[in-house]
Amino acid sequence: MRGKICVFMSALLLAFVGCNNNEDVSSIENQESNLQQEQIVDSQERIIEQPEVILNPQQEMELQDIVAEVQIQLPNESSSRERQTSSKESANKSTVLKTTDLIIGRSYKAGTVTVSIEGKSNLLVTYKTNRCWNLWKTNLFVGQKDSIPLYYGYPDYRKFPYRESHRTSRIGEYTYSIPLADLKGVECITIAAHSKLSIYYRGWCWVYSAWGDGNNFEGTRCPATYFSLCDNDGGGDDDPIDTN
Repeated sequence: MRGKICVFMSALLLAFVGCNNNEDVSSIENQESNLQQEQIVDSQERIIEQPEVILNPQQEMELQDIVAEVQIQLPNESSSRERQTSSKESANKSTVLKTTDLIIGRSYKAGTVTVSIEGKSNLLVTYKTNRCWNLWKTNLFVGQKDSIPLYYGYPDYRKFPYRESHRTSRIGEYTYSIPLADLKGVECITIAAHSKLSIYYRGWCWVYSAWGDGNNFEGTRCPATYFSLCDNDGGGDDDPIDTN
């Protein structure tokens, strides 16, 4: 009964909750896929996708309670199967440029986003979740800030250049390898790292939206954020990477 109530309430939230009167984030979500109706793994498992909103204190507390219960049920690290990782290219030797938190609703830390450089050829962006979370989807923009695709002021991650679905693999880490040649001429590399994270709770797959922590998008009350590789995130020309 509780599961049915949760599904019903989630459907209502997705239908009516927006970030402000000028934004319709649900249009982005609906064009992605209808997750509420989709089965995964087996016939008994269904998905509850949470709306993309800034968490209030009560919502954050409820999420913390879910995570705490899931963590208790997880096997010890020593006895659990090694979490899978995946990448466009393997990163053998790289230098970390920046690490930021992967945050749900601007308040709950569920992992990290790390930007590294591999030699003089590739920029690496690695999503890594905390233990009880899995990557569901990743959507990544890397480039000039004013080139970020927008939908009524909100970043349209459906149009981000780097996108992957990890829905069936239940991985906790994923790395994108981006040739520096693709960033030629970018004055200040800006990154918008969006993801959908899944957690398995009481027989249901709960999906939450998360962003790499940074600056808020102007004119929106949604939780989307971005960060740059320039000093002080000021958008100047102190980018540590030569893209020319």
